[in-house]
Amino acid sequence: MRRSEYEFEMIKQVVKKSDPLPYPLLTHKDDTYDDELYYDIPDAEKETVLKRLWFFTSDIEMSTVLHDIHAGQDVEFGNCIVVRRDGIDYICSPMYWESGGTIIDLLQRRDEAISILFVK
Repeated sequence: MRRSEYEFEMIKQVVKKSDPLPYPLLTHKDDTYDDELYYDIPDAEKETVLKRLWFFTSDIEMSTVLHDIHAGQDVEFGNCIVVRRDGIDYICSPMYWESGGTIIDLLQRRDEAISILFVK
């Protein structure tokens, strides 16, 4: 089982199944992620989608810098992708294909400290 499999199971406790978003689903294939689906969300609509799927209590902006703990790199929230699996839409790190970082691996930086986020 891939590292992110456990994380997806934890997220399922908070996020319920839903109809797919009204955007094209693309397929990512490589040695680790076989036939993984993700959305092609137009830039003009991405902010609305990402903010709606963000389930932590903290406010988030597209320019908010998050730390992907699996990749060990900072990423901007607006560069995140949305993966569809098992009837659920998941925010994932833009480094997801390389590191497996999901929404629960993205920690918000504040004043050079990483804050712990809580679910709404």
